[in-house]
Amino acid sequence: MLVANVSRLAVVAALLVACSPPPARPAASPPAHGTLPARSAFAAGLDRALAANDVTGALAQLAALPPTGLYATEVQDVVAAHWAAIVETLTARGTATSAYFALAKLLPPASLDAPLRGLVATLAERAADAEIELARAAKGPGGAWLHATLAARIAGGKPPRVAAATLDAATRIDLDFMPVPASCSWVDGPARRDGRRVVVTTSGLSCTAEPVRITGTVTLRWEPAGEQHVVVDVASPIGAEAVRTLHATLVRAAALPLAEAAHALALAALAAKDLATAEDQLVLHARFASPAPELAEVMLRYGVSYSEL
Repeated sequence: MLVANVSRLAVVAALLVACSPPPARPAASPPAHGTLPARSAFAAGLDRALAANDVTGALAQLAALPPTGLYATEVQDVVAAHWAAIVETLTARGTATSAYFALAKLLPPASLDAPLRGLVATLAERAADAEIELARAAKGPGGAWLHATLAARIAGGKPPRVAAATLDAATRIDLDFMPVPASCSWVDGPARRDGRRVVVTTSGLSCTAEPVRITGTVTLRWEPAGEQHVVVDVASPIGAEAVRTLHATLVRAAALPLAEAAHALALAALAAKDLATAEDQLVLHARFASPAPELAEVMLRYGVSYSEL
């Protein structure tokens, strides 16, 4: 009797399970941006933009893509398939260097597979070789430093020491105060140019053994800018701080005509479409004074600003 009752209960339970509705399934969530369907859709849209030669639109899409999205093989395959057209378009707008910097910012090597990473490396070599040739053909130390530094930045290194040292030597202003004997009364004579050095003497230097007092006018001569007059009137005995102040004043006075001359030569070169001379003089001007607006415009050709070098 007990066995029969247990059997009946088992049958009833089985019937209840069979007749009950299936458990509700959770609602399907839309695919995330990094999932395969979303990545495939993004790659398809990117392919359509590049096929229509809309490089600007395609690069804007890549810029908006989360970093993890670049790991998608579908995305990288599309970029690699249209690589030649992308590089050609960007180079035509600027240079191989500007093309490299623009793409390197969007496509960091760490997020690329071997094929696309190799294409970026090849473009880097092309841009660096072009900058090295421009450095060799530069019209002066400013242009040589500019292009050598760009080549080094592409390669991920520091500016070459030789180019930097040459530019430093070309733009350094050294002021030497002529030695004054302890028993002197007057020292007369204008400043003179000795290579790239300005040797300063004072006209009307009144001195005693201790302390030294300076009252007079200092004249700086530097071709081709002519003369620059600086009035030096020190009423109190000269100490170390006064000497530093006087030195800084004279350096600024010497740099001003050099900056103006370099800027004038740069403007003339730009008008004559002599870019190499303009670059050289604009870099020299930036060393003597603040960078000119024309230098910022020139740097657009290379995809970086002067302050980034």
